[in-house]
Amino acid sequence: MKKLKTGAIATLIACAMAACLGLVACSSGPTDEEVIKEGIASELDPIKNLDDATLDEILSEAGSEFAMLESMGIDSKTLVKSYLDGFDYTIDSVEVDGDSAKATLTATCKSFTDASTKAEELAEAWGEQMTDEQLASMTQDDITAKIGEITMQAIDETQAIDMPLVLTFTKNDNEWTPDADVLGSLLNLFE
Repeated sequence: MKKLKTGAIATLIACAMAACLGLVACSSGPTDEEVIKEGIASELDPIKNLDDATLDEILSEAGSEFAMLESMGIDSKTLVKSYLDGFDYTIDSVEVDGDSAKATLTATCKSFTDASTKAEELAEAWGEQMTDEQLASMTQDDITAKIGEITMQAIDETQAIDMPLVLTFTKNDNEWTPDADVLGSLLNLFE
């Protein structure tokens, strides 16, 4: 009787394992929602983590746009790191409807507008505390360096804010692609 019970238990375990393996084998991989979330993460996680390769890529794509910063005493890498300090995102939802999808995110980043407003306030305050004689004694290089200092202070002091971001995707040949550049959409959001 003991052999019969042991045999029955072994058979049940074998059947259960076969059923589990069958479920795993029948799995078709990640869902469309998971694929889209992974795609978003692959675009935004390097920015969130700000690794050196991503930083170099950002600076490379900016090209000559950062060239004038050097004349102001601003290091391009320092500026980008300061601007992206506090960057984060959450994927709130992904809704798939056939071959189209919509992802709703909450992005946290510093606003260009807020940083510009802060720079104007700081420049105005600096200008008010300067006498005519002090200003007259400054060279163009001195003034340019002061503008760079104020610009960096403004970016450093600007707080990251949350903004909603909606990205749309289209499925072509069984592959999901964003309808617009993810990073471009993010940067446009925080202008």
